[in-house]
Amino acid sequence: MRISKLIFVCVCLIGLTQIGWSQNQHLGASKQSHGVAGYLDPRTGTFTTKAQISGATADASEELPPALTTILARLIFNITIQYNDQPTNATTACTVTLSTSDSSGLFYDESATSIATKNGTACTVTLLFSWALASPTTDQISVDYRVESFQAITVGATTTPEVLRSADHTILPLAVPMNGQTITVPTITTAI
Repeated sequence: MRISKLIFVCVCLIGLTQIGWSQNQHLGASKQSHGVAGYLDPRTGTFTTKAQISGATADASEELPPALTTILARLIFNITIQYNDQPTNATTACTVTLSTSDSSGLFYDESATSIATKNGTACTVTLLFSWALASPTTDQISVDYRVESFQAITVGATTTPEVLRSADHTILPLAVPMNGQTITVPTITTAI
């Protein structure tokens, strides 16, 4: 009697798997595409994504991708380090990262770093960027900045820079500048 129950359970499981496998059979081939569209470079192993039109086979009735406007602009960030409690032989650096996500589905991320001057109390970070955007008049730029203090540490014959302290912050989002525009952002004051 046990073997007959085992055979019955196996037959039921096989029947249920058939139901599960057939769930997507009625959908067209364009609805069954899975994964991320892109290109894998076999030489470098780098995968590059590409924007895709909804559905694998687009016809004239489907929506075309939006027209893109290239914005080439420069943002200048002046960072004043009001309090710097790090050792006098430490080096202070400032990094600013910009990012935006456009209505076209494109994403941009840019960053630049500069070494502090005036005894570690001031940084000027300049970012020149070129972004192709579908909606530059309504897009926003997220801004993150990082201030770090480094010191050279020597162990044996090897000298490596070690982070003594770091501070990460954000500021309110910025509007995307007009093409060719240079904007100096109001001075950011921080401590490290």
